[in-house]
Amino acid sequence: MEKMTNHYRRKIENVLSMPGTKSFPKEVVGFMMEHIKDLEKAGKEIADRMAENIAQLQREKGELSQELAIANDGIRRLNIALEKEREGKKVKLPRELADALERLRNIGISDYGIIAYSNITTMLWRDYSKGTIDDLKIVHSFQTSDTLLPAIVNGYTVEEEPTTEDKLRERFEERLKHYETSSGIPLDSLAAVLVVEAREVLAEDRQQE
Repeated sequence: MEKMTNHYRRKIENVLSMPGTKSFPKEVVGFMMEHIKDLEKAGKEIADRMAENIAQLQREKGELSQELAIANDGIRRLNIALEKEREGKKVKLPRELADALERLRNIGISDYGIIAYSNITTMLWRDYSKGTIDDLKIVHSFQTSDTLLPAIVNGYTVEEEPTTEDKLRERFEERLKHYETSSGIPLDSLAAVLVVEAREVLAEDRQQE
């Protein structure tokens, strides 16, 4: 605005300095000069208000930036808390089921679709491969368990495969509990039973390999 009034001021001064304008009445010249001063004053006031408005906008921008940073930090903290809570609700799934769920998700079947399709596998042979239908059958076999739905909703971890030592311990515990209520079992007989159990476990492991 100030540049504009200065521009008009120079133009009027140039016009008034021309020879032909010497005959202008003093009242006209004075009025024109006063008008220029009014324009300069108005321009300065507008420029001051604009500068004040810009400063106010910058202050508000800074305040909004701080509020946004606080909000983002709150969201980050909430996400961390939700993730911790979700981690605490995860259930353990057998490797077979976890792998089936992973394969089904990887081909684009939604969690709802996994549950729904697992109940109608005989109707899907035209749309899905045998491997996919087999995975849906695995899911269906676990639908009566208490872990399938919580696993889909809250996530899951995979149960570690039992080692040969774990299997032997489990078999031995079962046999010891079985013979605990009996009396007069010779130690050599009990040892023979445990050896048989060990052979069966080792044979099963070799077949899986």
